[in-house]
Parts: sequence; structure tokens; C-alpha cells
Amino acid sequence: MLILIAGSGHLADRLEALLRSTRAVARVDAVHPGPLAPFEDALERANIRAATALYVVDDRDAANVQFALAALKVRPELTITMALSNAGLVPHLQALHPNLLVINPWEIVTPDIVRALKAPASTAVASAAALPPSRIRRHTWMRGSVVLMVLAAAFATLLASATVFFHYSEQLDWITALYFVVTMATTTGFGDITLRTSSVAAKLLGIVTMISAIAFASVFFSLLVDRIVARRTENILGRRRHRLVGHVIVCGLGRVGYHLVERLRAEKYPVLVIERDADNQFLATIREKGIPVMIADATVANTLVNAAVDQASAVASVVNDDLVSLEVGLNARAIHPRIRVILRIFDGDTATELRQRLNIHYTISTSAIAAQAILEREAR
Repeated sequence: MLILIAGSGHLADRLEALLRSTRAVARVDAVHPGPLAPFEDALERANIRAATALYVVDDRDAANVQFALAALKVRPELTITMALSNAGLVPHLQALHPNLLVINPWEIVTPDIVRALKAPASTAVASAAALPPSRIRRHTWMRGSVVLMVLAAAFATLLASATVFFHYSEQLDWITALYFVVTMATTTGFGDITLRTSSVAAKLLGIVTMISAIAFASVFFSLLVDRIVARRTENILGRRRHRLVGHVIVCGLGRVGYHLVERLRAEKYPVLVIERDADNQFLATIREKGIPVMIADATVANTLVNAAVDQASAVASVVNDDLVSLEVGLNARAIHPRIRVILRIFDGDTATELRQRLNIHYTISTSAIAAQAILEREAR
């Protein structure tokens, strides 16, 4: 019984390790997406004619689709299991042939990560469970602008004081007094009310009101425009100090990261994403959903500080590199010793050592979970 595995990466390696103990396994040569003929040749070299099943689990959707099409062309009766991250293509490709099973392994692993977030502390020194907050605290942009708020409050106080003064000094009713102050502040000057025969104090207050209004308008609107432009720039680059509380920081917006963000959002977790690649394919979709994104290196401690890691409930590093994940986790723990850290670790022995020696209690091998899930779904 010969099983073929087409694809490279952690998932293909895990799948091979699980299958090789009971069956003969052969790996298909990697092929770059392009013409279909090289995919057919690679399958022929791997002896697809003698195979009983084919697993197509490359990290690239395009390569997986072409391997599946080539296999259906060469041996349409062969059982084929294909990994695909593009949810929109799954039903269309599933309809190609009854022997083709299309699975999204990167979505399969997200419930395990969320369960690790919610799991009670396993030991007395372990971090507390990271549960969705009952009420999400939001910080509006105005709350962070102390200068603008103070200026507005000071000017409003001046207008109110001037209104009271002219109500008594000029014998005006309250509405007329307010109207007079506003015309002075806006330098409209209709001429229906003047201070020509008024007291010196009234004239001085009128001068102060007009000069203050001009100064206030100039300073206030220059600061407002500056803040709006700076805010837009920060939102594009994500390089600012975020004011979140109880959020989950997801480091790495690959396939696992994208589906994890979707799952966390569905379960009412506030989420912040840190992604290194400004051209990441999922960035536009995540931003359209209003999820804050930082384009930065998560291994840099200052990046985690700007992500408000000290106020976060958890950090989930799901990058495709064990050492990077470990560095992110240790930096987060150094800043916030009680934060729950979830690390995507490929090697099982490494995960065990991390739990025993570095107080990293929640390490997950997404490829191992996905490989096992693929085999279980195929067996149904």
C-alpha cells in the first residue's frame, strides 16, 4: 500500500511521520506553480500508478490545486486529500470529483489554540486563563488628546464668563448676551450691539475675547489637523502605543494567524495583530474588519510595549519559526510575567523542554494537530 505526499513544509513532514509507521510512503518532488505538465511528471516519478492515496499538503494553495488537477488527470479513481486555505475555493474544488477531499488544516487548529487560552492554570505558577472580557474598553482618539481638550475647555469657560459679564454690565438678556459674545468671538460684527459707550472693563474683555478666539481657532485647528494626519499615518503603519486592555496579541498573520484572528473575533476577544510583512496577503482583510495591526518585528521588546502587552491577557505567537516564537514568548513574559503565552512550536521535544524549564505551559504544534485531523477526516 503506497501513499504519496505532495508538498513541502511542517505539515507534510508530520503527515509522513504519522503514516510511515504503518504504510509505505513516498514524497512527490516539489514543483513551482506554473504549467500542469511538470506536476504530472512529478507524480509519475513518484509512481502514482501504484499509489492507493495521495495527500496534497504544500504550503502554497496554487501548487496544491495544480497537484490535485494533475492527479485527477492521470488517475481519476485515486483518493486525493488536498489542503487549501482559501475558503472561497473549497466548495468549487470539492465538486470536481467525488474522490477529492478538500480540507483547510490551518482553520482546524484554531479551536485548540483558543482552548489553550481558556484552559485553567495547570500549576500554581502558570498564567491565568485568558477569557473574553465582559466589556471591551475602548479609547477614543479624543481621550488621548489632552491639549485639545484643555484648549476647548478654556475657551468655553471664557465664552461663558464673557456672557455672564455682558449680561450684567450691558443689561442684556441671557440669549442676547450669548449672541453678542459669539459675534465678537467670530469677529462677525453686525453692529447691532457695540461697546462704544461701555465701561473700560467691558471694552478690555471684548478685546480679550476677540484675540483669544483668533488664537484658539489657529492653535486648535492646527493641532486637530496634525492629529488627524498623524493618526492616519499610525493606522497605516501601526506604529503607535495602543491603548487596549484585556486583548490577545497575535504575532504572525500567516494562514494559522489569519484563521486564529477570525476565531478570536467570533468569540468576542479584542485582538491586536503584529505582522512583519507589509505586503501580507491577509492585511487588507483584517484591517477592513477594524482589527488593529502593527507592521513591526514582534521579537523586538519595544514592539510588544507599543502593543500594550502589559495590559494584554495573552500573546499567541503563530509564526512559522520555533526560535522566533520562543523569543516573542520570552520577551512578552519579561514585560508581563503573568501573561498567558501560546507558542506555535513544530518540534514536540522542544515544546516539552519549554514547559519544564521556561514556564511556557502552552505550546502547540499546529502541524501535528492538522496532520492528525486530516487522517481522522479521511477515515470517516
